[in-house]
Order: sequence, then C-alpha cells, then structure tokens
Amino acid sequence: MGAALPAPAGPAARAGEWLAAAAFDRLEPRVVAAVRASLIDWFACTVAGLQAPVTQLVAVRMRRYAATGPAALLTGGATAAPMAALVHATAAHALDYDDTHIWTDAHFGGPTWAALLAASTSSRDEDLCVAFAAGVQVAAKLAGRRLGHAMAQRGFQATGLLGRLSAAASCSVLLRLDAAKAAAALSLAATQTSGLTGAFGTMAKPFQGGRAAFDGVLAADLAADGFAASTALFEPGGGLARALVQDGGAQIVDPDLGGEWEVLRTSTKAYACLHGIHPAIDAARELHPQIAARAVRSVRACVAPGVPRIGHYGAPADSHEARFSIPYCVALGLTGRANRLRDFSAQALAEPRLQSLLACVEVVPQEGLRMYEAAVQVTLADGTVLAADVPMARGHPARPLSADELDAKFIDCTAALPAATATALLDTLRAFPARDTVARALQILREHAHSRARPQPASPSSTGDIE
Repeated sequence: MGAALPAPAGPAARAGEWLAAAAFDRLEPRVVAAVRASLIDWFACTVAGLQAPVTQLVAVRMRRYAATGPAALLTGGATAAPMAALVHATAAHALDYDDTHIWTDAHFGGPTWAALLAASTSSRDEDLCVAFAAGVQVAAKLAGRRLGHAMAQRGFQATGLLGRLSAAASCSVLLRLDAAKAAAALSLAATQTSGLTGAFGTMAKPFQGGRAAFDGVLAADLAADGFAASTALFEPGGGLARALVQDGGAQIVDPDLGGEWEVLRTSTKAYACLHGIHPAIDAARELHPQIAARAVRSVRACVAPGVPRIGHYGAPADSHEARFSIPYCVALGLTGRANRLRDFSAQALAEPRLQSLLACVEVVPQEGLRMYEAAVQVTLADGTVLAADVPMARGHPARPLSADELDAKFIDCTAALPAATATALLDTLRAFPARDTVARALQILREHAHSRARPQPASPSSTGDIE
C-alpha cells in the first residue's frame, strides 16, 4: 500500500525489527517443545471452555452480528478473524485453567493462540510456532520483571496489556509485517489496553482475555493496511506505563530480545483456579492422607500477600467465585480432590464435607512468601497439628508437570468429546510442528461440531414402525 513507514527509535522500534526478522530455524528444540506443550494446553482449555456460559453468551452474540470471514470457529462455521479470536480466547480462559507467565503475571497462551489461529487460514506449523514464541518474547521482555505485577497491585489485569501485545506481535510475524508496521501494531494494541482485577471471579475476567485477542488481531491487520500509531507510548514518560503505574514504580523495559526465551518461563496449571492458590492446594493435598476422615478444628493457609487480594472469596456462591476462593480450594485439597473441572461444579460446592472444611480455613498473608510458595497447618479436633510447606507449586517451570499429568489434564478438559475424537486430537497435536497438524486439529473439532449439529436418525417408535 505504498512505501513502508519510517521506523522510529525506541523499544517499540527495536521490537518491530526483531519481529520482522523472526525465523523458525532460530528456535532451539526446547523452545519448540515448549510451544508444542502450550498449544496442546490451549486446545485442552479451549475445548473445556466452549460450553461455559460466558463463552456461549459471547458466541451467540457474535453469530447475531453475522460477520463473514474465513476464520473457523471450533463450534462450527466461520466468521471474521477478530470475532473468532474473541470467542476462542474467552473459552481458553473461561475456567481459569490456562497457562500463566510467572514473571509478568500474564496469561499469554489464551489470547495469543486464539489470535494466531483466527488470523491464519493456510499457515504452516513452523510459521505458527515462531509467531507464538516471538509474540510471547516481545510482550514479556517489554514488561520486564515488574510491570505486570505492578499493574495487578494497582487493579489492572496484566493480560489486558501484555496479552494484547503478544497477540499483536505474533500476528505481525504471521503476516510478515516489516519492522515499522510491526512496531505500529504493538502501539495500536497498547492504546486498547483494558482489563481490571476487580472483575476476577466473574464472567468479565475471561472476556477480558477474549478482547485482548480481538484487539491483537485488529491491531496487526490495521498496521498491515498502513495504520499509523505512536510508538513513543513505549518510551520513558511516553504515556503507557505511566498511565497504568502512575507512581513510576514500573516502566516499559528496553527489551533484550536475544536473552532467554520467555515461553520457557510459562507455568502450566495443574489446577483449574487462580494460579497463586496452587501451592496452598499442593500443601493441602500433601496433608490429606494424614487427615482421612478425622475431624478438623482449624486450618491456616499461609500464602503470598498478593494472593488474597485477588482470591478474596471466602464463601463462594458459584464456580467463578470458587476458582478465586483460597478456603474452597484448600478444602478441596484436604479432601484429596485434584481441583479439576468437576470439583468446581454446583454439586461439589454444595457438599457438606467441603462446606465444613471451608469454614475452618483462615487465610494468612505472609510477607516474604512468593506466589509459588505456601504453607498449610491443620489442627485436628484431638489437638494433633499437621503441617506442609511447599516451596514450589506443581506446574511451575522449575517443577513442570509430567507427561502423564499433562495427559490427565487433557483428558479432564476434553471429557465432553467422544474418546476417539479426543485421542485423535491429542495424537495430532503431539506431532506439532509437522505438516498441517494445526489445520488437522481444527478439522477434527469442526467435524465433531458438524456431527453434533446434524439431525440424528429417529429411534424406532414404541409401535414398532420400522422402515
């Protein structure tokens, strides 16, 4: 559409140059393996989230808008790319089971994969692989170690900014934008920043992830068309970080994009709830065999100071609140539950044993503890004191889930699919990046959606009228 825009100086420009030069052959095998694991986890969480009420509401509204486009929907049919990204990213985060980047407190997998798969109609697996790794790299490096957590402390969801940047950056690589246009895509994504921690425990939280994907696709598409945006937003005092962290406690970082790959710092969730509660669940599950059916007098759950600010529900009223309730999740662990999807159902919430244990739990914010550390102390009715200390939660990059644990999570998430369909989906994704594995995975799910929508043959009538 005419000559390329002149590339300005600054963090956004350097990120744009790096994105324009991204190539699959620069990825180490361990980085490719991490991207594959993220993709498998994204499909699992998204399939599970498709039936969540929040996803259904968003999907129905998108269908009413009747937008046309080539982006395939996992529920069947097709729509415009930003709308497909919105539906799928909402689904990926609907059950709070998707990945977390510990160092930035952001969910990258949900919005980034949703944006990529919506923007891609015929992309090779290798292109998707490098686009995802590059998108996460740029967003995480720009945030550094402080911005995401500083945002959360001030009421902003880190994914609201960083998920948008990652989605826009990854789509820029997929669309092969030049350096100036990739920088413009990042800047346009940044101007659309939104997402509040006050929405956690409600439908609005996964919707915020959906909007990050929608805006990321839109930002890259507009940049490809020549839309210009101010890259000065990323400069010191340029408006972005100062608007979110007004006391100057964190800034956009001039990125060292050649450092460690940030996709390797991603945590895969072992439990379907707020990530900061996970070490407390580990500790509670460790104590379960010693408790068995014995009566419990009191429970102290010592967690990092920031966790109760987000997981603040004491007596959750529904599944959304339960995922952000430290007492409920600890009670689940003490009963030996795996904190899987069914453990957040209305039936589980109503169980007398869980309600009794929940009422015993005291949450103790403890200075010095980090989000991946926790301790639980249980005092039994006979005075016996049991304690467990967890220095590193399961699923953290330093304590990754085993292959069997990942498979168990995938099976949990895809329980609504026929067993043969779930197996075919997992086997296909395990081959990534090969020839068109993502396209085949999408086709498997579309065929399943089509078979469900197709009218089924009528059963023989009670009068015995059979053709």
